[in-house]
Formats: sequence, structure tokens, C-alpha cells
Amino acid sequence: MSRQPSSPSDASGPRVRSDSPPDPRTTSSPSACSRRALLALAGGGLSATSGCLSALGSSGESNADVALTTERLAFEDGFGPEVASLAGTYGEHGVWGQSEEPGVDGPTYVGAYRDSISVPGDDGSGVPESWVSADVAVVVYRLDGDEHAYRVWLWAGARADQPDGGLGRASVTRVSVGAAAGRGWTLDGYAPRGAFREGPVPVSLGERGPSGRTPLHGGGIAPDDGGRTGGDGRFGVAWQGIARDVRSANAVCEFGPASGEDRPFEARATFGIAGGRGVL
Repeated sequence: MSRQPSSPSDASGPRVRSDSPPDPRTTSSPSACSRRALLALAGGGLSATSGCLSALGSSGESNADVALTTERLAFEDGFGPEVASLAGTYGEHGVWGQSEEPGVDGPTYVGAYRDSISVPGDDGSGVPESWVSADVAVVVYRLDGDEHAYRVWLWAGARADQPDGGLGRASVTRVSVGAAAGRGWTLDGYAPRGAFREGPVPVSLGERGPSGRTPLHGGGIAPDDGGRTGGDGRFGVAWQGIARDVRSANAVCEFGPASGEDRPFEARATFGIAGGRGVL
């Protein structure tokens, strides 16, 4: 199967694209604690620069919330061609980061999901444009045997869309991925954990894979709005900084059936990007 189509948000489907600038009254953002941790990683310069972008009023964000079930996954014949295509756009910030392959030894590939989101902008001309464009992907594996568990790889790559001539260079300021357990399932583990200011950042739950390494050239990677395992488990990981080219975020997590439950696999994946355009 080629590519899973986008669909409007509803109670059971993904919200994969923001077609208009987000309303600051309704757009969700990281907790104050998580935001401080990310800003601290990037140093004092990040705090000052972020303030400039905000003061200019030229920043925005887009988020996606995707329902994951085995029936919704595509690419049942493999995700390799998509990985290669995305590497052509994102280079070392592709699906597996600086790893050439996921290093899977045991888990069985089930399927994948791919889509795109963007941060829309307006240069005052009335012509719609994009400040930041991003691709997102989920790759799902099943752990065979008595575990009946699933491992899920999450990736988002974002690139600043620079204008053709003139002033106002675009910047990526945030890229995030995350997931939450669905009904009858528990989040049993996730990575990376902790905060990082130097890369590459290892993303792995053990030798069986999937695993990868996220490049980190400036800014920082840290938990996004906390995280917890269990039946109501959820987590998020975010890169935050200032970049005028390409940045990415990766994570891997494992879901297992809740005690006494025998339900089809169900989880949710979340993605977010932020950026803007300055005057220089």
C-alpha cells in the first residue's frame, strides 16, 4: 500500500494538519516545568531569541493526534522506500536518525503511518505560505511469544521554509513526538528519558530494537510535559532551540495488554512543530 491518506479530526481519527494559524486560547503547549527544562538545556541565548520571536508576533505551532490500531496502519510490505525518500529530504535527521537501519532482532514488522503537518504563516501579502514544514511517521512492531506486546517508533522531521529573497528568515523552534496507551493497554516503557544537550541521542529499549540515534546540533532534547507508565501511561519528547534548517525528534515505546484484557492493539501518537519568521 502506498500512503495512508489524511483525514479530518474526529473522535476516532487523526488530526493531522492545521490549515490556519492556531488560536492561542486553544492550542496546547508544554507545562511550565517542561518548557523551563528545555530552555535551560539550550542556554541563555535560546531564552533571549525565543523572546524576540514572540515579541515580533511571527511564530506559530501545529499539532497532530493520531489514533493507532493495526487496521489503520499502511505500508504492510515494508517502510524502507519511505525511509529512503525521507532521508533525501532530511539527511541525518531522517526516520532512524544517524543509524542506517533500526537494528531489529526479534520484533515483527506490522505496518507504518506517514503524514505531514505545517506551521502556516502570512507575510502580509495575503498569499498563504508555510513557515515550517514537517513529515511525521510511526513504525509498529509486534513482540512475538508470550508478551503480546507492541513496540512503536515515533519520528518527526521539520524544516524551515525560507522565503525567496527579501528579509524574514524562517526558524524551527520546536519538534515533539509522544504516545499514550489506548483502552485495555498499558505503556510499559519509553525512550529517551532525561535531558540532553549533546548528541547524538540514543533512542532504544534494548538490543532487540528498533533503535536509532537522534542528531543534536544546538538546542536540547528533554521530556515534554512529563511522562508515566501504566494503564493511563503517556509520554512526550521534544527538541527545542532555534534552527534555520532541519531538526528532528525520535522516540520508541512499548505497549502491553492490561491484566485480564484481550483487546486489539490501540494507542495514540502525538506530534508537534513550532517555528516562525523574523525580520532578519
